[in-house]
Parts: sequence; C-alpha cells; structure tokens
Amino acid sequence: MIKKTIYSFLLVCVMISCCNEHNEDSGIIKSDYTIGGTDNSNGLNYNVDIRCLLTPDTACIRNDSVYKALFKIDSTSECKNAILPTIDFNKYSLLVNRKSVSGNVYFHRNVFIDSINKTITYQISLEYCHCADMCHSEESNIVLVPAISKDYKIIYK
Repeated sequence: MIKKTIYSFLLVCVMISCCNEHNEDSGIIKSDYTIGGTDNSNGLNYNVDIRCLLTPDTACIRNDSVYKALFKIDSTSECKNAILPTIDFNKYSLLVNRKSVSGNVYFHRNVFIDSINKTITYQISLEYCHCADMCHSEESNIVLVPAISKDYKIIYK
C-alpha cells in the first residue's frame, strides 16, 4: 500500500512538473519572432497573436523582399492593426518550422551550424503534457538567427 502511494505521488509530481515547463530555445537562436501593431486610438505598440500571420510550413528568409512576399497578415478584424516588424537582414535571418500536433506540448527548438558540410539544422523536439481532454497545439516556430549565407543548406527536423 505504501509503495503504491509513493508511486502515485511520484507520477503526479512528474505530471505537474511537465505542465510547468515552457518552450525552450538553444543553439544560435537570438529570439522568438513576434509581430506587432499600433493602437490608433492611443498610439501604443503591442504584440499581436502570431495566428494573424500567414506563413509557410518551413522557410529560411534572408532578405526583405522574400520576407514581405511570404509573410502575409490575415485580414480579420483582430489582426487589422498588425504590422511586420523591421528586420535587418544584413545581421539576421528568419527560420520557420511549423509544427501541428495533437496534445498539449512544449516546443524545444535548437538551431545549430555544421560549417564543414555548410548546413544549418533547425530541430524541434516535443515535450508532451497530458490534457484532461484531447487538445491541439500549433506553433509557427519562427525564430531570429544570425544571417545565414546563401551557400548553406537548411535542414528541418
């Protein structure tokens, strides 16, 4: 009886600790990508839900013209004030690795360079946190990284 209670307690602790985790970034990732907007009534800037942005499933954006061609703002009313942030593509590139999964998950994103083989790998692992009911998570996983040369191949995992 005591063993069963201890095992049950440990299982609950593991489940609670999983649910308290969050998305994590490693490797050469500088930051998450967020879009913004301006409230015209008071001129304040604010972050807009990333779902306002229509993006490809995977992409490496290295210049402004590709950026504006690929990233489209949804025309719904809650997104009408959303604006694309300015990015200095001389210093940075954007990587997109969209994931859609069933279940409540945390995305652990890692971008690393293999300079010998001239590859950049954008790898995402998932940490599942059990839901009381079936839920669905989707994440664009758009990250800002140091500028990527055109002679590098991008690998998405």
